Amino acid sequence: MVYCYDCDHSADYDQFEYLLILSADIHFATGNFSMKRVANYFQEMIVQLFRIYHKLRLDKREPVILTYPIYANETEARVFGRVIEEIRYGEFERIKSRINHFIHVLKLLLTVKYARAKIDCYSGDQHNQLMTNEQGYFYGVVPYQAGQNVYYQLENIKKLKFSTPEATKFTADVYKPNEKTQKIIISDIDDTVLKSRAANFLYVAALTLFSPTHKRETFPEAAHAYQSLEKGANGQENNMFFYVSSSTWNIFPLIESFLKINSFPRGPILMQDMASERKKQHQVEHGHKLDRICEIAEFYPELPLILIGDAGQKDADIYLRIAEKYPKRIDKILIRKSWWTETIHNLDHYLQRAKKLGVQLVYFESLEELEY
Repeated sequence: MVYCYDCDHSADYDQFEYLLILSADIHFATGNFSMKRVANYFQEMIVQLFRIYHKLRLDKREPVILTYPIYANETEARVFGRVIEEIRYGEFERIKSRINHFIHVLKLLLTVKYARAKIDCYSGDQHNQLMTNEQGYFYGVVPYQAGQNVYYQLENIKKLKFSTPEATKFTADVYKPNEKTQKIIISDIDDTVLKSRAANFLYVAALTLFSPTHKRETFPEAAHAYQSLEKGANGQENNMFFYVSSSTWNIFPLIESFLKINSFPRGPILMQDMASERKKQHQVEHGHKLDRICEIAEFYPELPLILIGDAGQKDADIYLRIAEKYPKRIDKILIRKSWWTETIHNLDHYLQRAKKLGVQLVYFESLEELEY
């Protein structure tokens, strides 16, 4: 159902501004004030041009719900999504040209978002209503009927008419443990399965903007090792994978395509609403990742966790904080050594913390080294 109500839509400049502001901050930190000034001027010019473009554009498109993967237990489901103006981009696994890839990534970063849009969420005979935040995202935990699909229906979109009633309905994938699930495996993405050098912002930005998905590098053994972890030691298990990243939700299609191309196990991909997270007062770096993993741990209290990350950022610290909060829940912590440097920061400190907690913490160069 669609009728006039209080719903705002605007272009998603926040993600593009985030790239430019962070770039300017890097130059400022190194004392390059002229570069900061140039970056600020460039940022304002680009944002103003896109505002003019969206106001003048005649081909107004219908709003759609981007349905991010849902995870569920026997009674509840944690749902994620975003309401944006329909964007037309190709399947990233089919895009070969760098220029074509760049154009499609810009479309993702500069989407038109719908704030305060109302969403009806259905699972069997269960119905709940959700509302998008200022960035167009919605999140929630809703009652779930096992075996039922989950779908969303848009309502209350101001001054817009849909082509058909079915155009307002959007189905989401649901992931749920079964009787063969013995563990939950939570993996970082950047520099854990995808070579990114995430600590180097400009390098990551260049790869994201200009490297087609099929050209992005993975670690040779990673997909096979993850498939083995999914099946367990006896080959009969059906362990559940989660991928948790500090990257923006805007590039979800890129990450999804990368995991698909490289045959990683399927599972929910959890990313970051950057504008909202920046408003929070996190006490640790990458606090978003800590929050998401805590939510998973509490959603499946009966299952042990394997946590996989890399030494380039703060994964070891975050995972040990999880182990402190949920004693005896962590099966093991696996940290990939940085592939571009031999330096491992705070190695002895993290190993001592793990020993005190009684948690197995292993640093590795290749997952082939490990028995899993």
